[in-house]
Amino acid sequence: MADNFDDELALLYDDILTRLNKGETLADIDLDSLIEVYDYAYDLSDEFVTAEIMNNVLQRDPDFQPMLERKAFRYALLSEIQGAKCVANILPESSFVKKLINMQTDWNATDWRDSYRRLFADVRHQSLDEYSAMCLIDLALGVDNVAHLSLMLEDILPLCRYPEDFLVDLSGTLLDNDMPDEAVTVLLELTTLQPFSLDYWLQLAELYINRLNNFEEGYNAIDYALAIDPDSGRALMLKGDLLMKVEGYEEDIHKIADRLLTIPEFKDEALYLKAGAFIKEEKPAQAVEYLVRYLDVCNNPLDIFVLLITVNEGPLSADLRERLVGCIRRADSSEIAGWLSRARKVMEDAAFDSLLDNVLEAGITVSANVFSMLLLHVYRSGKYEQTCTLYDERKKSFPAGPFDTLVYVMAHLRLGDIAGMRRIVHENGEDIYAVSRDSGAEGMLLQVGSGKLIYDIDKYLLAAVPGKPDQQKLDNLDPFIL
Repeated sequence: MADNFDDELALLYDDILTRLNKGETLADIDLDSLIEVYDYAYDLSDEFVTAEIMNNVLQRDPDFQPMLERKAFRYALLSEIQGAKCVANILPESSFVKKLINMQTDWNATDWRDSYRRLFADVRHQSLDEYSAMCLIDLALGVDNVAHLSLMLEDILPLCRYPEDFLVDLSGTLLDNDMPDEAVTVLLELTTLQPFSLDYWLQLAELYINRLNNFEEGYNAIDYALAIDPDSGRALMLKGDLLMKVEGYEEDIHKIADRLLTIPEFKDEALYLKAGAFIKEEKPAQAVEYLVRYLDVCNNPLDIFVLLITVNEGPLSADLRERLVGCIRRADSSEIAGWLSRARKVMEDAAFDSLLDNVLEAGITVSANVFSMLLLHVYRSGKYEQTCTLYDERKKSFPAGPFDTLVYVMAHLRLGDIAGMRRIVHENGEDIYAVSRDSGAEGMLLQVGSGKLIYDIDKYLLAAVPGKPDQQKLDNLDPFIL
């Protein structure tokens, strides 16, 4: 029922947004529905829709209390206390929002607990709707007192007309404000209120595991969830992921993965769990089998290829090499940077020449920074001819920086082209020294470093034999090797 309501609210929000953008009226929408959409838009931080709805509602009914409360509270959150009090004065004395705004006047002069106690003593015979309760939370956020608020659930909950909705919103607010310990308190309250809610137990488990590293309590929460629904794919996946973090549960992981394989929407995760269990068991052949199957469905092939090469014994098969190149062909420029920075071993072990050729042939437009990264990886892999070719090709598209030129110079040195090197150093001297003099200390250091390298290169060239590079001497002056 709640999901249907949310869907209908989202559709109404979209309709209102479309109307507002076209300058159309909202006169045919009842005020209560507009209030619902206002709160929906407020949660989305949509200032345009909230402001337009507020103006529309108050033009139609200047005394409409729910919107006056929202207007007063909007001023309060903006620290426009005078404006908040002016609007609050219009509200009836029974309004919780009015009492809350009046309480704000002595916010800094009175102990928080005393303020709360006076407020709740004053409204103990009232019931609070979800909005009023959340106003208290939002106002507390403004003065960093959500921690106090979470400790006073015994005061707020009895007054809430919809305690479950209040607790759900409060837990989200606490997590958004990086307060996982307080959020646990609220989620435990939710599981007490709704002990057979699968979702609340799973939220609690995820909080324990991912935010608090409390694996024991996380495991217990998962077991509660599985007691409610033994076939819950989400619960099984959480349990499998948790067991992957500890030693000695490989058999259990396999059992969980086998169950997940029967649930279509969790088949991908099941393949990864199977591979992980085999890795833990030191069975590389079986692990590779499942990693290859997972490769067909995963969203991040880079991570899987890195893992494949780490686990795989011997070189990659021709099929996997071809698939690796295919992934590179499909990558955009931002993804290329990730491949280059994280997959050096992939490039070294898995058909590097083909990989490089396909990066260039794919017509991928790379930025200067990505190009520098690519050039350095090619050089460090000992592909000196490819380094020079790549530099010459890319220089046609954009000017090379001093870093790239120095890599280019070192590649020629490694190839033993002594005569050519003297020409290259002189022709590119300006590029090598072209470090911005406006870049402060960093620029100065780069200039000093470039100058020292050119000095060492000149010394090397004087004694070098053409065609016979002294790799040991080059290693000693090379700043780019690992």
